[in-house]
Amino acid sequence: MLLDLFILFAASLAGTGVIYLMIRSTGRGKDTQISDWSFAATRFIEDHPDLSINKGIVSGNKRAALLSLKHNQEPEFGLVTVLGDMLVTRLIKKDRTKVTQVESGLLFQLNDPTIPKQTIALSPNEAKLWLNIYQEFSEA
Repeated sequence: MLLDLFILFAASLAGTGVIYLMIRSTGRGKDTQISDWSFAATRFIEDHPDLSINKGIVSGNKRAALLSLKHNQEPEFGLVTVLGDMLVTRLIKKDRTKVTQVESGLLFQLNDPTIPKQTIALSPNEAKLWLNIYQEFSEA
């Protein structure tokens, strides 16, 4: 009986190890980083081809990017964030987002259950600049 339990445990452990190695070998399970804002912009345009990118910035931890956008000469605002091994894009809606400057950068509170809060790590000067860009967008 004890030997059977040991064999079952060893087989479970080996199976888990094989699954883990398969996931890692396919590139899944690795955290993605945003190397620069043009990389984030390219990914954003895949989801929103009707927009044009003005400029962008990547957070200090390389896990998010903010994008200043245009659509038919109207300002728009975009967010690209890392979730595991995927890049997720969000077109920010004025009436569904609250942005505040915090010590570590900007805090985005989206009315979106998939990304409810997102802190973008920026220097104080960068945070102030991008808060101004966001405010211009939200007042347009």
